[in-house]
Amino acid sequence: LQIERKRIRRSARRGGQLFPYRHYKQSLVKYYYQGLCCDIPFAQYLAFYHVPEYFFQSIAEDDAFKEIEDFITRPSFSPRKKEDMRRFYKKIKKIVYTQKENDVWDEKVGFILCLKKYIPDLEMLKATINTIDPSALEYYKTTTVSFADDGCIINFSASSDDIYASIRNRVYSVRNAIVHSKEGERLKYEPFQHDRELAREIPLIRAIAEEIIISSSKPIDIKNSTVL
Repeated sequence: LQIERKRIRRSARRGGQLFPYRHYKQSLVKYYYQGLCCDIPFAQYLAFYHVPEYFFQSIAEDDAFKEIEDFITRPSFSPRKKEDMRRFYKKIKKIVYTQKENDVWDEKVGFILCLKKYIPDLEMLKATINTIDPSALEYYKTTTVSFADDGCIINFSASSDDIYASIRNRVYSVRNAIVHSKEGERLKYEPFQHDRELAREIPLIRAIAEEIIISSSKPIDIKNSTVL
């Protein structure tokens, strides 16, 4: 675990801990190391993307269930009132509208909820990106992704909602471009031709993966831990 923490943060260690105090989800750590060990931008990007993707379904469901719970537990709500049930029906209908036909929650909704939950401190994300590549923040602010439909710029000086939306749109569109490239489409990722450009997108998705792994970790109960 100490090695994992050291590698994940690299030169951006927080406080110089000599002993690991948190337990990281091993499935996420495996995706992260897969990205580090690969030198092919295509495979790297997808490996890091699997980290936030891991939470899309559950986090979207939790958000929907919380909305429903808040609505039906209000003191003024009564299942015997037609107007209350009508409003409840509209609430459910609106939530279900965000689902896909195959009953899987919309990935774009899950993605932005994931970012807001596990990366509440955008300044920390900026610092992590800057540690990986000092030129990346300016690059994302001035350069779009040529092979992605919505490879928009990311202005880290904008409002937090705009930053989250821009990050989601850029990352999601790049992911779609490299996974769903189809013949006849104007914009699509092409191996070798776009590898250099795709490599510039790695610091962003890698930093997102790092922050999510750390934020989703749990404190280790040292007193009750078994010494091996």
